[in-house]
Amino acid sequence: MKKIVLLFLTVSILFLSCNKEYPSEKSHPENIFKSYLDNMEESRKKIENESINAYYEKLSIEERIGQLFLISIDGNSKEDVENIVKVNRTSPGGYLLFSFNIAETADDTIDFLAELKNTYLDLEQVPPYIGIDHEGGSVNRLRTVCSALPSQQSVARYFSEKQAEKLYELHGKQLNDLGIHVNIAPVVEVLTEENKEFLENRSFGDKQTVIHFSNAEINGMRKASVLPVLKHFPGNSNNDPHTGLPVLHVSLDELINKYLETFYQLYDDKMIGVLVAHTVTQSVDDRPACLSERMISMLSSDKDFNGLVFSDDLLMKALTDNGFTIERSLIEAVDAGINILMIAECRFDEYADILIDEYEWNEHFRKNVDESVKKILEWKVSCGLLERDIEQTGFFEYKAYVHLPQPEDEFSKNNNKENFKKAYKEAEALYNEVWWSR
Repeated sequence: MKKIVLLFLTVSILFLSCNKEYPSEKSHPENIFKSYLDNMEESRKKIENESINAYYEKLSIEERIGQLFLISIDGNSKEDVENIVKVNRTSPGGYLLFSFNIAETADDTIDFLAELKNTYLDLEQVPPYIGIDHEGGSVNRLRTVCSALPSQQSVARYFSEKQAEKLYELHGKQLNDLGIHVNIAPVVEVLTEENKEFLENRSFGDKQTVIHFSNAEINGMRKASVLPVLKHFPGNSNNDPHTGLPVLHVSLDELINKYLETFYQLYDDKMIGVLVAHTVTQSVDDRPACLSERMISMLSSDKDFNGLVFSDDLLMKALTDNGFTIERSLIEAVDAGINILMIAECRFDEYADILIDEYEWNEHFRKNVDESVKKILEWKVSCGLLERDIEQTGFFEYKAYVHLPQPEDEFSKNNNKENFKKAYKEAEALYNEVWWSR
């Protein structure tokens, strides 16, 4: 790829060095240079897409469907890995960690997650990403191994935006060094009378505060190569979805201005995730948001949303106690536009079978699955769970290949352990500086 860049730059410099007049705006050196850059970018995307398509074609239907699932995991040590892997036929797209999945020390957690990745690589399966809810405050699965992280409300109250971004960057580094790729945070909902009993201190506060501090967290996590996942789209009521069905009784204008605007303000051209809740918004649809194509189409106000779309746990009572069986929810979520299906169970074969049956006969469903899985695989390349090599096959001709990465060796694990300690120490110093000077 570097050869392409150098060749285009060389040609462009030759044009720019000419001192003659150009007969048209189109032939001006700056426009020629821009045209070459545009062509180079278009060629790069084409090569990358072809490499993902080729890799995707090598996957079995079971492997493709497996990539859609984000599931729970039973264990927290290297000794548990064999049992974790063998309970399902193929690898899930990802695992979601809870407090009981965190080992006694950071070093042991690093060893556990590295062993998990390596085991899937030994089986020549796509390694799963690791996700976690690392909001801070009461929602902190890593409190026993990571440095202190206050609730979002406390961060907005006591930290400047610059300090907050640095704090989240250092926590992102700790996540990354542990082997965690996805942080299902921040909560980007504005705190209101309608949701404060459920959210409590999990919101940054009013609209502008939410936008500014969410942006700080997003930037911090990205600097640490952790994918931030904004939640809970479109918003919540005071009814906890773990036990009941949240309903928003708002007009369409109020929905956009009061609930969705914070999401819209935080999108850019970089990869991001959004977790779609089970909330029913009656002004849009009488179906839960994660099963509503209308609601998911509102993820962006003026253009297509190109990030990863996560469902909340499809086994929550908000769905199962209101007529939405897991069989129905799985299929309808994919049809609505969900890319990643969260299931709070360790075994997912029976759920995968439901989607495999649908995939084999339903062309529209198959198209949705194909698009989602290719998007997931492309993101996995960006975070090192897959690798892409580019080779020159002729003059101005290149081909890319996606393949499995090398396993984690002792050197990389030891390096992660040392980097974790540095980030931990720096984060603790920042926290103490701010927290104890309140």
